[in-house]
Amino acid sequence: ITMDGTRGTITPEGMSWAKPKFSVGDVVLVEPIEGVKGNYRLQQIPAVNGALVVMDPHTGKVLAMSGGYAYSGSEFNRATQAKRQPGSAFKPFVYLTALESGFSPTSIILDGPISLPQGPGLPMWTPKNYEGDFMGPVTFRTALEHSRNAVTVRIASLIGLKRVKRVAKRLGIYEDDAAENFSMVLGAKETTLLKLVNGYSMIANGGRRVSPWFIERIDDRNGATIFRRDTRQCESCTVPAQTSISSDAPTLTDERERVIDPRVAYQITSILRGAVERGTGAAAKILNRPVAGKTGTTNESRDTWFIGYTPDLVVGTYVGFDTPRSLGEKETGGRVAIQGFIKFFQLAGDTIPIKDFRPPPGIREVAINRANGQPLYEGDGAGASILREAYLTGGPIFKPMNELQEELKEKDARPMPVIEPEDLGESAPASTNDGFEKPAAGELAPFQRPVDSQGFNPNTGAGVGTGGLY
Repeated sequence: ITMDGTRGTITPEGMSWAKPKFSVGDVVLVEPIEGVKGNYRLQQIPAVNGALVVMDPHTGKVLAMSGGYAYSGSEFNRATQAKRQPGSAFKPFVYLTALESGFSPTSIILDGPISLPQGPGLPMWTPKNYEGDFMGPVTFRTALEHSRNAVTVRIASLIGLKRVKRVAKRLGIYEDDAAENFSMVLGAKETTLLKLVNGYSMIANGGRRVSPWFIERIDDRNGATIFRRDTRQCESCTVPAQTSISSDAPTLTDERERVIDPRVAYQITSILRGAVERGTGAAAKILNRPVAGKTGTTNESRDTWFIGYTPDLVVGTYVGFDTPRSLGEKETGGRVAIQGFIKFFQLAGDTIPIKDFRPPPGIREVAINRANGQPLYEGDGAGASILREAYLTGGPIFKPMNELQEELKEKDARPMPVIEPEDLGESAPASTNDGFEKPAAGELAPFQRPVDSQGFNPNTGAGVGTGGLY
């Protein structure tokens, strides 16, 4: 008998996981079995907890938030108050920093053993990949899609931790200065789910600053507005009574600060879409809609994350114990946290239009061989894995002026990457019906190509054209 007096039945299948022994008068948690009236299954208060945040990336409006299983039990909001290690969910910000520093999605980096000093008297630090293996030379894209730890650390060692820290602070992931150690780039420094979702929102919206907000307006009992979040002025929003109503929509100024080059933001989105299509977030393919996202798993599977987004919605999920301990062997963000993301879209999917991500001006998509990052030429075999890769065209890569000034003050500062017109080639029309552009034989696709005073080129790892590896 339920609390409202309804009678029902718990079938053996509805309690098989617990094998309970009941006595008359026992009170248990149950839930109805969908589609079977009067039948219930046994439930329990979970030991594990978590959080979910849904945000509009264009405005920062928090559309939905769950801070845990039962707020009344602890009054602790795990979306805003629980500071946990984000693990690999932090990696997109490292790769974003690298793209700003001149890497391209097809830069080749070595996925191999790497050891770094931790300081006087301390042993060398040797990060390992989750699978315990190494893939050898891989493209920048492949490294992020498959969340390769060794490559991430190698990239950070080349661009410098200071740059990564500045980007993390710029996007609000961390409010204070993170410690100067390489474990930070693998997500060792704590943050909250809300801050992570907000950081991803600035990538999703093309690089404009937003901040999470919950309240749009407050009116007093007389109807007077005493608080309004949006303080922009709209002179055309009020029409005098003597004039006819105009059919033109009012014009509002976009006051959001530019924080990321929109082309770089799109490159990260393109790679994170690949992480869902063939990488660690592949479980989300079941949604059959364009999704970009990244998983996160900390040591011993203590915390699991998935932050994913569509063009108009960012959804972040976190799962872990309140007192940190392992969730179990092989319990990763791609197995645990991603299920909450999937369930949300399955429940709300009919209200969320299916849209594709649109590239901004200055992006040129070129057909490449996904295995080696090389452009496809007329003589390439039919078995080549074709991928449409996003490259930059146009002027310098945007960075906030204060960060540029800090870089110039540093001893190891390198000049900002600039894409020169001579770096860009005109691709010949595709000769097949795959819908991709293909460069003519012997012609390189456009790419970010900064070169410092010593001739260092992040696309080759050495002098221009030497073909070396990182």
